[in-house]
Amino acid sequence: MDRLVAELFTEGGNDAMVRLPGRRFPGVLIQGDSLSILRSDLAEAVEALRPADTLRRRPGSARDSAAVLTSPSPSAAQ
Repeated sequence: MDRLVAELFTEGGNDAMVRLPGRRFPGVLIQGDSLSILRSDLAEAVEALRPADTLRRRPGSARDSAAVLTSPSPSAAQ
């Protein structure tokens, strides 16, 4: 694992805005536990919408994207 110095644009909390070396624009860092909560909330929303899924589904729809985000990742199984 490499160590590097990043510019920090925010103070404390569960998220941070940082700029990594060599990058023009800053990015957002979200703590893993906070990201897990967001993923869980999204999974609940997908399940709540499932009964109303009477319209023809289109590949690439927001619901398909949400399903990909809420499915277990291959690395989680390791």
